[in-house]
Amino acid sequence: MAARIGEWMIVEGLLSAREVELIVDTQDRGDKRLFGEIAVANAYITPFDVQRFLSLKEGNEEKK
Repeated sequence: MAARIGEWMIVEGLLSAREVELIVDTQDRGDKRLFGEIAVANAYITPFDVQRFLSLKEGNEEKK
């Protein structure tokens, strides 16, 4: 999931590749928070941005 949300946020211009890398590194060091939680905590994005991704993802899954 982290790669997909990170890739989407890069495409949407919400995060840089470096920010995604920092978030994934944080998770790799043992941080149990979700990708979006770390991104919001670091003020890279807003909770609304995470919700928008989840809504779009949910809509795409319903089409399958």
